[in-house]
Amino acid sequence: MPPESTNLDYEGEIAVIIGKAGRRISEANSWKHIAGYSCYNDGSVRDWQRHTVQWTAGKNFSRTGGFGPWMTTRDEIKDGED
Repeated sequence: MPPESTNLDYEGEIAVIIGKAGRRISEANSWKHIAGYSCYNDGSVRDWQRHTVQWTAGKNFSRTGGFGPWMTTRDEIKDGED
């Protein structure tokens, strides 16, 4: 927890890892740009987040977004699979 806060909130999420750059990609071609997936711990410093109407203030503290350390490659999960 950052020393500036007493109100850290977190939730587990799935991260989509982009492996190929693109712009204006059609939905049909979007899968070709995904390299894989990983776990992501989305940490939010809620007391800082509420200082402003912009939520990013509570999302940008150092070390509050744990990521990985492993990646599941796209070929390990079928496209669109739950």
